Amino acid sequence: MGDLKVWEEEFEGCHLSEITQKEISSVVREWRRESEDEENQISNYRIRKRLHTLHRMFGWAVDGQIFGGIPFEMRFVKKLVGKVETKGQRRFLEEDELKRLIKTAKETNGRSLGYMLADIIELMASSGLRKGEAFPLRWRQVNFEQQTLIVEKGKTSTAARTIKLNPILKDVLKRLYKEAADKGEVGKDEFIFKTNYRLKLWKKKNPDATKDQHPSINNLQRLLNRVAEKAGLAEFAKDPNREGLHSQENLGFNDFRRFFITRCLHEGIPLPTIARWVGHRDGGVLILKTYVQNDEKLERKYASELTLWKQTKKP
Repeated sequence: MGDLKVWEEEFEGCHLSEITQKEISSVVREWRRESEDEENQISNYRIRKRLHTLHRMFGWAVDGQIFGGIPFEMRFVKKLVGKVETKGQRRFLEEDELKRLIKTAKETNGRSLGYMLADIIELMASSGLRKGEAFPLRWRQVNFEQQTLIVEKGKTSTAARTIKLNPILKDVLKRLYKEAADKGEVGKDEFIFKTNYRLKLWKKKNPDATKDQHPSINNLQRLLNRVAEKAGLAEFAKDPNREGLHSQENLGFNDFRRFFITRCLHEGIPLPTIARWVGHRDGGVLILKTYVQNDEKLERKYASELTLWKQTKKP
């Protein structure tokens, strides 16, 4: 459940102008009482994220002149929440694990969603696209002549960009194009990843299934969980230091984007170039903080390849 949705449920029926700092404090105290039950434990990190979301929502309302001011300051958040737990480093997906996942996906759930999941994994791992950029991809965004893939809209409006096709990404897209062409589904507005051509057959085999169980690109996370378990990657990023806290323990689609970034780093691609490919506007600052500083293999690689001056041989 999104952080904004949580606040909507807490203050259902209230106008923003009616929400006070006292009421916000009361909600947070209630969350803390719930946290005494290990099954419903909420981390300080998550509470702070929720408060930041609420603060931004108030900011938008003020900018839109809905009402005059924000009922709490950010320093109130630090005072109310206290110290945030140390967040464990999420490990990176290895190349052999990626290949094992793709192979396992093709062997799972037949040719309906299993093969689609394998295709999405390959595409995301070879392009660095976000889930929200890869899932709704259309053929009009691919230009084989110019060897480019156009991201029309990313996580933000500024994340729109053009990516040059690397050899693996080009091979993946050409294979998908040939498969789509065989079915006559290569129109400019056709989605690259489709499930509706399998839906009727699936409904016949599963007449009692509810709508939310229908084969859908939005249901792929559940299939990914099953595939990861079969491939020996269950609880992919479980952190014993955050036991019981709400954090993603299973393999997620963003791990394939992370795979692309780490591979680029290990191949020596400059940070600003990687940042531009994945839709970061900071020139590589986030990648530096998130990946370079926490990758011991990469640090060893850089150190071993560093030549400060030409060494002379001893006589």
